[in-house]
This record gives sequence, structure tokens and C-alpha cells, in this order.
Amino acid sequence: MEFPAVSTYKGGVSKTVRDLLRPCIQNSVGPKRFPKILFELDHIRHDCLELQYLISTFRKKNGVARYFSRSSPELFSLFENQNQYADYVPTETYFRTLYTAMIATLRSKIDKHMMLLDRKFLDGDHSFKFPKHMAKIEDTSVFTGLYTVTNGCEEIVQQVLAPSKALSYLRYSFQKMREAYSLYGHGMPIVFFTDNVKGDKNFLESIFYSLKKQVQPRSNMELLSTDENKTL
Repeated sequence: MEFPAVSTYKGGVSKTVRDLLRPCIQNSVGPKRFPKILFELDHIRHDCLELQYLISTFRKKNGVARYFSRSSPELFSLFENQNQYADYVPTETYFRTLYTAMIATLRSKIDKHMMLLDRKFLDGDHSFKFPKHMAKIEDTSVFTGLYTVTNGCEEIVQQVLAPSKALSYLRYSFQKMREAYSLYGHGMPIVFFTDNVKGDKNFLESIFYSLKKQVQPRSNMELLSTDENKTL
């Protein structure tokens, strides 16, 4: 039989709680809220057990068993009583550390899954919110942006923390992405969406030569006219 809990240096949690932790964090229920949910569920379980105890005591008091026992029933233990019921919910720091350890063990499988995703249509952009929540050195962030690449199904295929918005810091990771295309037999990307086409064009085409295929440069853009004879 498989061991039903995950043991740590200062305690442990059941595998049911472990399996619940991951989808909660992935759906905007962070480590700060997760202990509150467990605390509420534990209180409900305590109340249900107390109700069962009271019903059983009532039946014994009013049934045949009252003729064989004259001792008064004991009070059910309080939730906070560490000598009897002794329930405990770990802190948010504990769950954050536990989740980090869980993801660390799954990292190789997650990376392998990301490599197997189809990437003919890619979308890349910088995000500057995530680095603000990371540790700082003398009130200065080490990284200024998180560059994320997704495929046509909005699945994340790559994320890179960069010290600036310059694409030169992404060259190594993009080259590894190109090698993964060849390793797993994927076709090279044919479209890459970005919010800075002129600035990113040369860099992306130097990595993925397939972006140059069947591309017809337009020197003169067509003019659009409106009903009021205005051109756009």
C-alpha cells in the first residue's frame, strides 16, 4: 500500500491535500488563501464528528445502555485543544515551500511537455508585473521583465526572465527552442505575433529562417478611403 502522506522536515500533509494544493494555486488560490480553506474544512469535519458523538451519547442515555452505565458522558474536545483533538493547519509559508518542492520534482516532465507542444503559430511579449513580486537586492530588481512565448492554443512554450527588454538576452533560449523543433520533428514556426514588428523582425528571422518564407515585403502601403474622402 502506498504511503498516504507527504513527509517534510517539520511535519507533513496527506496526499489528498497535496493534490488539492496544485489546482488551487493554478486557479488563483495562492498559499495565503489555501490555509484558510483548510481551516474551514477542518472546522466542518470537527463539527460533524461532534454531532455524531452527541447523537450517539443521546441514544445511549435514552436507550437500554443507560441501565449498564451510570457515568456521565465526557464533553467532546474543542478544536483548539492540543491535548485531545489537536487539529493543526500549516502556515502559508509551509504550503509555499511545499508547492515549490512539488514543482521542482515535476520540472523535467513539465519541460518535456512544453517541448512537445506544436509551435507553428507563436506569440511573444514581455510582462513587467511578475518581477515586482520577486526578491530584490538593495531595493533593486534583478530582472525587469518576464518574456513569455505561447502557441496558437495559448499554451506556454517558453518563459524567460530578462534583465531588460533587449531581445539579445533571449537569443540562447530561442536557439534552444529551434533545436527542440528539430529534435522532436516539429515544423518551424511560420507566424510570430509581436507588438513591435519592426524592432523584433531581424532578431526573430535570424533564429527562425522559416519566418522569411513566402513573405512579400510591401514598400508602399495601400491607402484606404472613407465615405468622407479621407485616406488612412
